[in-house]
Amino acid sequence: MNSEQTSRYRAFISYSHVDKKWGDWLHKALETYRVPKDLVGQPSRTGPIPKRLYPIFRDREELPTATSLGEQIEQALEHSDYLIVICSPPSAKSMWVNEEILQFKRLGRSDRILAIIIDGEPNATEKPGLEGQECFPPALRHEIDDGGELGDGRTEPIAADARNDKDGRRAAKLKLIAGLLGVRYDKLAQRDKRRRRIQRFSFAAVVALSLFIIFGIWYHGETGRKAEERVRLLEESQRLAELARLQSEQGFHDEAMLLTLNGLPGIYGGDRPWLPQTGAVLERLTFSLRKQVVLANEVSVLHAVLSPDGTRVVTASWDGRAEIWDAVGGEKLSTLVHEDPVFHVAFSPDGSRVVSVSGNPLANSGNAVIWDAISGEKLTILAHRHTVDHADFSPDGTRVVTASSDDTAVIWDAASGEKLTTLAHEDDVVHATFSPDGTRVLTASLDATAVIWDAYSGEKLAILVHEDWVVHAAFSPDGSRVVTALSYDTTESMGDTAVIWEVVGGKKLATLEHENWVAHAAFSPDGTRVVTASWDSTAVIWDAYNGEKLATLTHEDAVKHVAFSPDGTRVVTSSEDKTAAIWDAASTEKLATLVHEDVVGHAAFGSDGTRVVTASGRAMANSGGAVIWNATGGDRLETSAFGRHAAFSSDGTRVVTASWDATAVIWDTYEGEKVATLLHEGTVNHATFSPDGTRVVTASLDATAAIWDAYGGEKRATLAHEDDVVYAAFSPDGTRVVTASSDETAVIWDAVSGEKLAMLPHEDGVTHAALSPDGTRVVTASWDATAVIWNAASGDKLATLAHEYSVLHAAFSPDGTRVVTASWDDTAVIWDVASGEKLATLAHANSYESNEVVQAAFNADGAWLVTASEDGTAVIWDVASGEKLATLVHGDGVNYAAFSPDGARVVTASDDFTAVIWDAATGEKLATLAHQGWVAYAVFSPDGTKVITASDDFMAVIWEIPATAAAILADPFEYLPKNRTCLTPQERERFLLAPLTDAQWVERRCPQYTVANRTKVAQSEAED
Repeated sequence: MNSEQTSRYRAFISYSHVDKKWGDWLHKALETYRVPKDLVGQPSRTGPIPKRLYPIFRDREELPTATSLGEQIEQALEHSDYLIVICSPPSAKSMWVNEEILQFKRLGRSDRILAIIIDGEPNATEKPGLEGQECFPPALRHEIDDGGELGDGRTEPIAADARNDKDGRRAAKLKLIAGLLGVRYDKLAQRDKRRRRIQRFSFAAVVALSLFIIFGIWYHGETGRKAEERVRLLEESQRLAELARLQSEQGFHDEAMLLTLNGLPGIYGGDRPWLPQTGAVLERLTFSLRKQVVLANEVSVLHAVLSPDGTRVVTASWDGRAEIWDAVGGEKLSTLVHEDPVFHVAFSPDGSRVVSVSGNPLANSGNAVIWDAISGEKLTILAHRHTVDHADFSPDGTRVVTASSDDTAVIWDAASGEKLTTLAHEDDVVHATFSPDGTRVLTASLDATAVIWDAYSGEKLAILVHEDWVVHAAFSPDGSRVVTALSYDTTESMGDTAVIWEVVGGKKLATLEHENWVAHAAFSPDGTRVVTASWDSTAVIWDAYNGEKLATLTHEDAVKHVAFSPDGTRVVTSSEDKTAAIWDAASTEKLATLVHEDVVGHAAFGSDGTRVVTASGRAMANSGGAVIWNATGGDRLETSAFGRHAAFSSDGTRVVTASWDATAVIWDTYEGEKVATLLHEGTVNHATFSPDGTRVVTASLDATAAIWDAYGGEKRATLAHEDDVVYAAFSPDGTRVVTASSDETAVIWDAVSGEKLAMLPHEDGVTHAALSPDGTRVVTASWDATAVIWNAASGDKLATLAHEYSVLHAAFSPDGTRVVTASWDDTAVIWDVASGEKLATLAHANSYESNEVVQAAFNADGAWLVTASEDGTAVIWDVASGEKLATLVHGDGVNYAAFSPDGARVVTASDDFTAVIWDAATGEKLATLAHQGWVAYAVFSPDGTKVITASDDFMAVIWEIPATAAAILADPFEYLPKNRTCLTPQERERFLLAPLTDAQWVERRCPQYTVANRTKVAQSEAED
């Protein structure tokens, strides 16, 4: 093919998308390069030299699932004069870069391939030990044979080298341009040097006039069209933030997050001004956003379950399909087609098969089908004479039991589909399940009975007689008990109960009463509790032995389904009120509301308890869907007594907690497992790691502090006082420890030998002590109404900082030039360390009886300060001016406050049983971390991704903290639910947002809304 006649592009840039920034730079550098005038029009191998190297083709999209280059790429290669390869180790390993080089060579243009090295080493595969640094793809290093495949012959690519220690960017760019133009590099370099010299002289001559003109243009532009556009964008951002807040309040958190993204600069909002209020809304939403993957959408989904390993989901829909989905990415893996609505689906215990059940009540048809869960192949049909309502695999996966409206349940061989046993009732059988050991089957029927059967012989072992329809039945985890759920078949009947039965003998153990139908019931994993779901708009947790009501979980409409989490700590409910909810099973606190646009008929935890899948929709409807949600809260570290303090290690992998029970415990933060227990003879007030994480120091009411090995828990040194030790901390270099004691002293100790280095005396108990960042000074706080700054080496007193009442806390600024003290005189005071001069007084003066300031802390750059007070507030202050920036309000005294490492957030711990995370700039509440007792302490992990809280509810809890607004805007797709990365065209119209171009839809990962794809859908619907 004659490229001179058919070329459309000056060059095709081939690169790994790891090197996208280099691709962007080179594309722009080539297309904006102006060819020197004396070269324009001169002949070259591709025709007369043009004024510009335009256009350049750059492939912007990866081909993650394709097995060959797309048609667009092949056409672009065919119509390109040159191929430019950006060479790096990632491109050397990229299948697509290699294929593009091969394709170009097959066009007979091997001599028109140019290379630019940005990283790695050329021909490193021939250098032992450097193979991983190879930057040339195989197709660049080898010739192709007559068949168009890579041969053994080697080529020696000539490449420009953009690395800093080689040609550098400018020279490498000019070498590529010389190759594209067919001119010598030195000619081009000389012209470029001359052009830059002229530009410098020109700039010097007109700089004053230019600045004057630019200022005039800027001034008039800013006050004119640009200013108007800026105001319009800010107003739109405010409107979107308010819409997001309203959508979030209704539970549509993913929609709200997309609205805020459209109101902020970035992929969604474009080049618009930053509005802090909108950014704060975005951060708050990340705490609420639990939706991970949107599966079936705009279809009535009646049932959905996660596979045993959590990697897949199977959904059952009214439209006659069961579908298997990837639980991470949301891709549809298989469609399992029935002729009638599909009511129920289940995975086999090993996840290799799926059973789905369907039927048409009007046509008297129905069956169950077993499918291969990987390929979607139909394996066996299990035929009934009427609708099949339910199916379940045996625990070993060898059998299936089906429940049908033909008045039977049937046990089948799961491999052959052979009918093994028929279990007959006198009316519809609506539910059937195996016992945990697989030896029995339990059936529930509209004939007002539940029956326990021998799973092999089909013998009836017990009949559990009720007064009304039995709509559900379940075994306890140990198989010794059964719970049944009753509904009623007439308005006069009162089947508003669930009943717990003994399996052996069929004895009724307890009756659990509701005020309307009971739709579902389930045992807790340990069998000690039962939870029931009722049409009276409640779910109730009961004692599974005596039937005592333990807790009521309330919805606004009928509750359809209910289940415990695998560890029994949470309950998930689904309701006619279009929500599912996750609840704390002990406190009954609602942990999350999962909002749908239609009835939620089913909700279930995955096998590891970290996710919930919900199914939404109703019969004969085209609304609803299935969604996977994040179900996690915090990792709870159970202490045997009230938690006094907790601290992370410097690498965030461990936590140490201090408790009233005379212990400190070191925990693994990932597994939540105990690493070591450190024993004292009295309450442990404080515990913290050394800077390198190898040791822990504890302070105890047994009049000692102790240094411990942070891995094995061995005691390295005992630091003895004459009274309670209330605080202990390492020096920044880890060589010393400072302790504060009620014996009226603080002491500096050698952290290795335990030797006492200096004693710092007060006239009353010492409440706190801290070393300066450089370790040269110590500040102590005391009940004697003073704080004192000391020389840490000699123990000499450098300055006394006087308050009117006791000083409870003192801390250095990050640069060590200031100290803040917190006092019972209702103030915090900032002091100059060198002179002891008072710089600012920060007063708490609310209407509370007690306004004492109990603690204060600087942020990382020392510009802001946060104080915690008994008046129920924490306050953020500007250190330079003493101005109050934000007041953070709790319902009771605040015990502690701390900034996140980046200073963007504050966490507070309060007597109101909560810790709260706040936006430090706006003071907006981002998240509430609830305990069952007052919270003594809360602090961020070193990387800011977690918070640990210590409470008198016998728990220390590690909480995962979502990313900041800046991090979200940098990569929004990391935080948005899969398959929900943009507002639909209808939603954009509803929220008065401008339509998007096809390129913008693709950029937002929503190609289904491009004109071409919407046209295809419309044509398909018209054909149907």
